[in-house]
Amino acid sequence: MSIRKRSLFVSLLIVFTVFGSLLVGAQDMGVAKIGIMVPLTGAFGADAQDVVQAAQIAVDDLNEAGGVAGYTLELVIADTVDQRADAVTTAFNQLSNTEDLNFIMTAYASTSNFEIDLMAEIDMPYLISANAAQTRDIISADPEAYGTVWSRVPSYDAYETALPELLEAYDEAGLLSLRDREAFIISSDDPYGTTIATGMSAHFESMGWTVTGYETVPFASVTDWRGLLAKIREDEPDIVVVTDSAPPNNAAFMNQFMENPPNSLLFLQYGPSVQEFLELTGDNSTGLIYNNLGAAIDSKEEVIEIRDRYEEMYGHRGGYFTVIAYDQVMIYATCLEQVGDPADRAAIGECLGSLEMETLAGYLTFDQETHLAIQGPEFYPIQFYQIWEGERIQIEPDKYATGTFQVPPWMAME
Repeated sequence: MSIRKRSLFVSLLIVFTVFGSLLVGAQDMGVAKIGIMVPLTGAFGADAQDVVQAAQIAVDDLNEAGGVAGYTLELVIADTVDQRADAVTTAFNQLSNTEDLNFIMTAYASTSNFEIDLMAEIDMPYLISANAAQTRDIISADPEAYGTVWSRVPSYDAYETALPELLEAYDEAGLLSLRDREAFIISSDDPYGTTIATGMSAHFESMGWTVTGYETVPFASVTDWRGLLAKIREDEPDIVVVTDSAPPNNAAFMNQFMENPPNSLLFLQYGPSVQEFLELTGDNSTGLIYNNLGAAIDSKEEVIEIRDRYEEMYGHRGGYFTVIAYDQVMIYATCLEQVGDPADRAAIGECLGSLEMETLAGYLTFDQETHLAIQGPEFYPIQFYQIWEGERIQIEPDKYATGTFQVPPWMAME
C-alpha cells in the first residue's frame, strides 16, 4: 500500500518514523518489543484475537515505513486465560522478563486490574483499555505512584447514566413510546458488570423509573437464560438490560430472548461489539441496542480504511478492538518517537500522560488524578449503536451517526 492511500493519522507517523530512521544513519536498527496481555483462551478469545491481529497490522505499517526512532517493532503475546489472577501473573512475568520489552498494552487482562500494581513496581509503561472504574480506584489513591500506567478508556460514569437519558430523549422525540418506565436489569458478578448495573439502576430510579427486577448471575458462565426470561416476559418492562459482557453468553441471551420476545427494548453491554456475537445471533439481533466508551468513530475515513484492510485480511470487519488495538500501537509509537529510547520507561510513561492528540476514537488527553482518558462530546464520546440485519449502525451522537434508531421489529409501537 502506498503512503498516499494510508490514513492521515498513519501518514503523519510515517513522516516522523522515516525522519527518525534517517537520523540513525548507518547504525543498525534496534528492536523495541511490545507486550500484549489478553485472554486468548475462554469466552473473550475472539475479542482478544482482534487485539493481536490489529496490533500486528499497525506494527507492520510502522516497520514498513522505516520503524520508529531507529527501532523496528515486534509483538510478544501473553495469554491471560479467562482473566484468572494466576494466569495474569504468569503472563506478566513472561513479558516483564522478555529482553527489549519495555511497553505492554491490553484490551483487558484481568477483571480487577490488579496487574496495574505489578506494572508500577517495575515502571513498565502500560496502556489499558477496559475496567475504568477499577483503574480509577487503584490510581486515584496515589496518582504519582503510577506514572507509567494510563487508561485510554474513559470513566464509566456515562455507562451508568447515558442509556436512561437517551430513552427519555427518544420518547420525547416520538421515536419510542415508553409505557410504564420500567426496567429489568441482569448484572454479572464481576466488577465491570456490577459497577455498571448498580449505577444504571440508581440512575433509572433517580429519573422516576421502577426497576422491576434486578438479578445477578456468575460472570461469563450462564448459557441458559430461560428462567430469567420467564420473569421478564411476565413483567414486560420497557427495557431489559444485561451487563454480563461475554460475547457468547450475550449471544445465548439474544437467541433465547427471540424465542418469544417480550414487548421490551433489549440492551446488552459490550458483547455485541464483538464479531463473534453477530455470527452467533444472525438476524435475531436486529433491533438490539448497545453502547461503547473509547470506541473508534466508525464514520471517520481512517477507521473505515482500517476496517476494510482488516476484513480483506481476516474475512470480517472485527469488533471494538479491530481499530482500537491499532490505535494503541500508534499512541505508543508517538511517544517512542518523542522519547527516542524505548528503555527509558519513565519518560515513555510521562509522554503518554501528557498526550493531547486526535486519535481514531476522538481527542485524547488524560485526567491526571485518575489516569483515565477524558470523556465527553469533544474528547472520547459515548457512542450508541443498533444492530440491523447484521450491521452495526451508529445512532448517537448525531455528529457521528451512520443511521437513526428504529423500533425493533419484535416490538409494538404504542
